[in-house]
Amino acid sequence: MGKSINVKLLICPHCKSKVKIKNLKKISCSNCHTEFYYEKNKILFKKFNKGDVIDELDKLKTLFKKWSKLYDLLIKVLSPVLIQMNLKKFIKENINDETVAINLGSGNSNISEKITNVDIFPYENVNICCDINNIPLAKASVDVVINIAVLEHVTSPENVVNEIYRILKTGGIVYTYFPFMQPYHASPYDYSRRTIEGLKILHKMFDIKELRIGAGPTSGFLWVLQEWLAIVFSFGIKKIHHYVYLLIMVVTFPLKYLDLILSKFHTSKNISSAFTIIAQKNDPI
Repeated sequence: MGKSINVKLLICPHCKSKVKIKNLKKISCSNCHTEFYYEKNKILFKKFNKGDVIDELDKLKTLFKKWSKLYDLLIKVLSPVLIQMNLKKFIKENINDETVAINLGSGNSNISEKITNVDIFPYENVNICCDINNIPLAKASVDVVINIAVLEHVTSPENVVNEIYRILKTGGIVYTYFPFMQPYHASPYDYSRRTIEGLKILHKMFDIKELRIGAGPTSGFLWVLQEWLAIVFSFGIKKIHHYVYLLIMVVTFPLKYLDLILSKFHTSKNISSAFTIIAQKNDPI
């Protein structure tokens, strides 16, 4: 599990007032008196349940997410995407034991014990369960916000980025990984993609420190190819589509390692699978 958050940094998502500990199982808003609950050491402001997952492939992924290390290994090996985020380096350079850092849309992963995990699903490794369109953290209370492949799953990425800006301290850092050339993937829904220029616009309130390919052109091509082959060889039969897709994934995933070379080409950004941006909140002019 990630790092527990200081309750003093939490606010009510409804009226933005401070919350207080009521007992071992509850916290409550000091203003509107709305109660929120602890469940298995996580704070529940809002959550989705398994029944809210309707996509068949997403149901399978949700099942495997119970075993976070196995799931992360399967994604790293079998996924058509060769992720090149340098995340360990970023954490080492920007996060220590005193840093208030959160990972929005963490799923059941736990990238560091120094980071608080936030997700809409109450996975084992989640510390705060909430809707990231309305983050229950006080203004200027956080040093670092990480969000990896989550903004495409919210109806308004702009609103979430505004929330990130609100909760970050002056000088705080946001690390965003956003897809560009990727097929539909529900988690539990899927709404949008961004070009490299679109990602700049999304973070226009920040000073951009780094903007680069997060997953290269082969990854962008391979995922689409796998989906296309699954459509062809499932012969329009929805019930077998996902099984055919998974088989094709197992056979073709080694192709993604071509991105170790191709991601270095400038023109790779035209069909890259995803981009990574690191940006800083500074005092407005």
